[in-house]
Amino acid sequence: MTAGPDMVERADGAARLDEILDRISTDPEGVTAWTARDPQEAGRWFLERTAGASAAPGAVIDAASLGVAAVDGDGRVIAETALFAVNGGGDLIDWEAVRAARQGDQPVVRAASMGPDETLQPVLIAYGNRRAAASWQLPDAVRAPVEAGLAVAVIASFAPPEGSLRRAAAAYALTGLQERVCSAIIATGDIRSAAAACGISYATAREAASGAMARMGVGKLPELVTRLTEVAYGLLPDPGREALLIDMWGLTLRQATLAHLVAGGRTRDEAARAMAISPAVAKKEMDAIFRALDVGTAAELARSLAGMGAVAAMLRATGGSVGSLDPAFEPLRFALRPDGSRIAYSDYGPAGGRPVLVVHSSMTTRIVARNLVRALQARGFRPVSIDRPGFGLSDLREGDGRGPFEQAADDLAIVTERLGVTRWDVVARGGAQAVHAAARAYPALFDRVVLVNPDPQTDAEGRRSGPLGFFKELYWRNPALIRAGARVLANQLTRERLASILARSVKGSPPDEEAVANPALIDDYHRSVRAFATGRIEGYVAEQQWFVTGRPPEPFPGTHRWHLLIGAHDTLHDPDLVARYWVRVLPDAAVTIVPGQGRMLALAVPELVVEVLAKAD
Repeated sequence: MTAGPDMVERADGAARLDEILDRISTDPEGVTAWTARDPQEAGRWFLERTAGASAAPGAVIDAASLGVAAVDGDGRVIAETALFAVNGGGDLIDWEAVRAARQGDQPVVRAASMGPDETLQPVLIAYGNRRAAASWQLPDAVRAPVEAGLAVAVIASFAPPEGSLRRAAAAYALTGLQERVCSAIIATGDIRSAAAACGISYATAREAASGAMARMGVGKLPELVTRLTEVAYGLLPDPGREALLIDMWGLTLRQATLAHLVAGGRTRDEAARAMAISPAVAKKEMDAIFRALDVGTAAELARSLAGMGAVAAMLRATGGSVGSLDPAFEPLRFALRPDGSRIAYSDYGPAGGRPVLVVHSSMTTRIVARNLVRALQARGFRPVSIDRPGFGLSDLREGDGRGPFEQAADDLAIVTERLGVTRWDVVARGGAQAVHAAARAYPALFDRVVLVNPDPQTDAEGRRSGPLGFFKELYWRNPALIRAGARVLANQLTRERLASILARSVKGSPPDEEAVANPALIDDYHRSVRAFATGRIEGYVAEQQWFVTGRPPEPFPGTHRWHLLIGAHDTLHDPDLVARYWVRVLPDAAVTIVPGQGRMLALAVPELVVEVLAKAD
């Protein structure tokens, strides 16, 4: 299998989106002025180039969760990761695929099976030369011979290693026994086999699995396996796994759809009803699926599909759109809402520190910049951050007639109870409306608050500067284009493109120009927007719609321990306008327009932010 029509279509769509970004980046002020002058024509131009564009171009992969090797033309494995070696990856290599990959510019994909005959597992293996694998996440030992043209890169979808599964189990706060049993289920395919592998009784293993499902908010074993393995592999968009099942294993579209429904937690009969087919037909189709993929249980099927998703996400990568997950900086945890949907948060510790809620902006997520985490911890704080609904790994909340910030307030209350926190300090880099809504709903939870460059609602008088200023103007003039704008941004947020967008957006602000020239700052910023780049745009869309059409927040007195820090050189908003807006909303808060700082204040001088927080009274 090489690149098919779907990949070509995505490439054409990416080219149209590149045209938009190139024009915006080259002449942001000109295209912004055109949008203000002729919003209908600008809207048509924008909509034509975003029609059909996908909002899921990339993924964030835990590089340690995939087996990787470099194979030369003589059939030798010259470098390999431990996961590739321990799973006997060398024995699964298709040397015809290696030869084909050496000669072409597109990845070559083959299916294989591994394990004893009674426990065969399907493995997806991708092969790519230095051109095809240019955007793959490869360890240095593998990348060096591939880039030198001496070898082909090989990526295989083995079961996630112990460390990756342990991280996924920790995200759901599973007990040690629950983690062991779930890992064994993923390895063996069912509870009885897992019990034998763990040396415990079937009843004990079943109880542990049941407890794990309760903690994860799932009702079926395959859904448990899917959730754990997908978190273990990383942060995956929908990678078109139905197409892989059809192309690589010869399934029909109906079979591929059925396979994913069952892996997602539907029983066979439930999946049959969803697809409007009879139970007898569903049974026949499931038998064919199991035979084609060499699996014996729905749990094995779920693990295999998650692995295929990780490799498929890598194959879709263009221009570095697949990022590398670093668990050291992303301590993911989940809390469950009453309906079982997930709230994702990060708890950076230490456990004995004073809890401080770090609030993300409308395009970033819970991932907190490393220098801000260090600055807070150095002053005795325990940073915790939460993905608001529809951001990162937090599920979108069902519509209940309330705005996005009020919904986020309820999520904060759930996480607060989960952590046993009685009172929060707050640092918000953007996201001020979320803090305001939460404080109104749960005033007893808040102590000292620092809002850094809090955004006002969009209006006709606001400043429009740089590429981000164009989107601000576009949304103001054409609110119906917010989702299309989100797709454009999501498709363009490689590290390099992000650096370019930020550089142009802060042009004219000397402190910000200096800040975005720092590679470490760009790395942290990119880490915080990667979920957005995988197509998780619903939270952004909801909040941007509020900025344009929502009702202004009600005044909230009694905020004597709140402090607003506004960069004097902010290019996106006029500092005086921001101050006036928020003084009306928070009449008792202190306001400081910080000379010599701009939009990147919280990332450039986190020590200043922490100092203000520590001294707030």
